[in-house]
Amino acid sequence: MRENLYGFADREYRALAEEAKSKKYMDLAAAFHEGMALYQADDLEAMKHLDAAEGALRSDADLAAVTRDEHMAVIRRWREYARCTPGIPRWQTFVSA
Repeated sequence: MRENLYGFADREYRALAEEAKSKKYMDLAAAFHEGMALYQADDLEAMKHLDAAEGALRSDADLAAVTRDEHMAVIRRWREYARCTPGIPRWQTFVSA
């Protein structure tokens, strides 16, 4: 992502998320989607990734509640950030001024 190869990053993250889902590592799949949401310039695309992350978490009945809650806190935080600051990519919150 440092080289602004977001399409490449999307393909790699998507493949990793699908592999995690196929092996029933839903919390890992959710983490990949959360990561993809962070660098999306388009808020709608970021929301799709957050929805996918939430869907992965909710589909795993065996996932520990604390793990689900931690991921859901991250998802809710980024949804609220996007609502309050439309058009500003989430990764810019990590860039020092």
